[in-house]
Amino acid sequence: MRHFVETAQVLGEKLGVLLFQLPPYLKKDIAVLDAFLGMLAPNVRATFEFRHVSWLDEEVYARLRARNLALCVADSEKLSTPVEITADYGYFRLRDQGYTPEDIEHWATVILEKTGHCRDVFVYFKHEESGTGPEYARALLDALLR
Repeated sequence: MRHFVETAQVLGEKLGVLLFQLPPYLKKDIAVLDAFLGMLAPNVRATFEFRHVSWLDEEVYARLRARNLALCVADSEKLSTPVEITADYGYFRLRDQGYTPEDIEHWATVILEKTGHCRDVFVYFKHEESGTGPEYARALLDALLR
């Protein structure tokens, strides 16, 4: 972990947002979260994708807000996290493989409504063999710019 933190510090402003994705079997453990957050430099931008529902509560959101760290808003066939913006930047992982034009419009509306105060918003679509991610990204960008 120390090497990782040092590397993040060296990158400085070139570093976008670090994604920390927890395994789906890892249940909420505030002591572990606090210890991990304590290792991050104060100016590092990071997002946390909690894949066990026990993490999705106000106690966790409050800790992220206190450090200006983002909750990863993830949408997939298995789990959709609440749209809680906990930092001055937003981070979305839209990982469903079958977004319709109506779904893209929905996400554009959500992003516009929930991230108006954010300086940056990061949105990623799932990488898959069929190559629909770039198409979804173009459609989302068009919807956001209307």
